[in-house]
Amino acid sequence: MRLSLRRESAGSVATVWTVGAFVGVLLMLGLALLLHQDREARIEAAHRQALALATGVDRLLQYGLRNIERAMAGIAADASTYASAAPEHADALLREAIDGVVSRNTELESVVLVDARGEALMPGQRGDPDLPEWTSHAVPGKLVVGALKDDGGGAWRLRVAWPFGNGRWLLGRMRAGEIERMIRDLDIGRDGSVAVLDRHGVVLARLRDGNEGGHTGYQAELPEAMLDGQAVFSELRVSQLDGIERMAGFSATSGYALVVAAGIGLEETLAAWYRRVAVSAGIVVLYWLGLVCLASR
Repeated sequence: MRLSLRRESAGSVATVWTVGAFVGVLLMLGLALLLHQDREARIEAAHRQALALATGVDRLLQYGLRNIERAMAGIAADASTYASAAPEHADALLREAIDGVVSRNTELESVVLVDARGEALMPGQRGDPDLPEWTSHAVPGKLVVGALKDDGGGAWRLRVAWPFGNGRWLLGRMRAGEIERMIRDLDIGRDGSVAVLDRHGVVLARLRDGNEGGHTGYQAELPEAMLDGQAVFSELRVSQLDGIERMAGFSATSGYALVVAAGIGLEETLAAWYRRVAVSAGIVVLYWLGLVCLASR
């Protein structure tokens, strides 16, 4: 009788272990699948957010540079009118037109008429000896974006140029701080960043959360896809500037030889996911402890 009861008890324990283990494995597999899908969804959402930020800032840059382009094209058109209608006053009228454009566009520090070598044709103005180099890739009817230079005291200026005719150019100097202003107050999260770079990867402006700037003038390596001419691209990468791993989106759709990079921090993106992993692990541990207690009674 006792032997029979022991056999029944042993059989019950074995059944509990078998069924419990099977359910436990299914529970673990189900939780693992859900966690995997949740992680992939979070990363994909971060990629989309980074791309949306990059393309949005790129559009803002396009509008800003288009306004500069129209203003400088207007100066060139007015100068042609002055030369034919009032040649004796053409130089004075040109200076007035330039002063008016600079005063109305806070992004511009100055606009100077220069020759093909970049030498100023106006007394007391500065030219740019590197102008022939960066205007060699000019596209007809498009503002040429040149090099970023430090004019002293940390005052970074971006060179832009518009053809004036007869090999001459209107040389403009844009304040890099105004580019930085365009990307302020964006919702990029704790570890996010937004940067504007030229076609060589030089940082023109960069901000992190809290509008923390810096790194202007640094050389960064652009993704191969962007160097190959791809207009929009995203990837998971570690920043060369601060070492933070981010989902990074890149956009170069403005047509002005500029690249916008926006990143969403991976650690911040997965913070809630890690909490779910911890909760799921706790559930699994409690399940197996409960199974052990049940089977040992």
